Amino acid sequence: DDTEPLSLPQDLSEMMRLRARGVIEASQAPGAMQELLTRLAILGRRVPRPLLRRLLDQEERPWPGALVEKLLAELREHHLISIASHDPDEAASASGVSEIQVSISAPEQALAEDEPQPQQPTREPGPARIIQFENGMLPEVLVREVEASLAGPRLHLAAAEAKLSYYDAHTPLEHPDELAAHLL
Repeated sequence: DDTEPLSLPQDLSEMMRLRARGVIEASQAPGAMQELLTRLAILGRRVPRPLLRRLLDQEERPWPGALVEKLLAELREHHLISIASHDPDEAASASGVSEIQVSISAPEQALAEDEPQPQQPTREPGPARIIQFENGMLPEVLVREVEASLAGPRLHLAAAEAKLSYYDAHTPLEHPDELAAHLL
């Protein structure tokens, strides 16, 4: 009926749910896919890969690495997630390059060019580090569904524990808002 007002946010939410459901049903391991997608959503829109591993390792049932990789590949094929080789914010700070300019005289410059220069630390190319949802609405929709279930509080607590462990090891106390979102 053309006279009914559109409920656009609900319609978009339903579209996100249908898209996720289609990917889950098309998966070779639909139960595991649904669980992985839920855990990614609980962790947030951008998830460092080691953080996901910490969350999965906390669970009673094991998550074999090959299964996780297969499921992540399926999510990428369906364009629900992308995987970046590094975190751009982290790369800038890890490069060790600063914008401090130093002026030196010509003789000092000549001496400096003859001496071996210390190498800047480089980051080894390795496995992709950041898992990111292609659409920011998808994790929000999935989290709302989880929060409405009995598993919601348990998953939020597990996510908070994994984040506390991960961030304490990498960047202590820089993410209190992320922890609070799981504990409130």
